[in-house]
Amino acid sequence: MNEMTIQSVEKQQNLLAWSQRVAECRSSGLSVNRWCAEHNIRPKTYYNWQKKVFAAMMEQRKICDDMAVMIYCQQVAVAFCPAYRL
Repeated sequence: MNEMTIQSVEKQQNLLAWSQRVAECRSSGLSVNRWCAEHNIRPKTYYNWQKKVFAAMMEQRKICDDMAVMIYCQQVAVAFCPAYRL
């Protein structure tokens, strides 16, 4: 496994771990400052990771939306011209 692949895997693992922490904090009913204090996490660190988690979620949503549009367009094209295949 090359270095870039290892870094990519580590990044994904960190993102997953932080997405779980963000979800836990948001569903806890506690303020971010209180939750962070109880979990020995600096609020600045939490907010930096929350930003990364939300950005990754938006990117994933964009990919899903793009795929849905592509599938829909393919279905429309086939419906109007059954011989057409993407």
